[in-house]
Amino acid sequence: MSPSKKPEELKKILVGLNFYGYDYRVSGGGSAVVSHQFKQLLETHHPNLLWSDKNMEPYLYYHENNNKHIVYFPSSNVSFFSFFFF
Repeated sequence: MSPSKKPEELKKILVGLNFYGYDYRVSGGGSAVVSHQFKQLLETHHPNLLWSDKNMEPYLYYHENNNKHIVYFPSSNVSFFSFFFF
């Protein structure tokens, strides 16, 4: 923030933290996924958690109804890192 900003303008800073991820079908389409849905995916499909250097967040693959899915869901460490370094 610039020191020239008025104090009332400084109160308008909005912080957005990610508390959801995305479940993409590799063949196309997808939807948002929140924590309880992510937990259900882990319990149902037992996927391996992987790390994306490009996106700097964890992800996983699973198959359902002959569709391959890739799911990105930020962890608290990623949210912390993103907040302070981006």
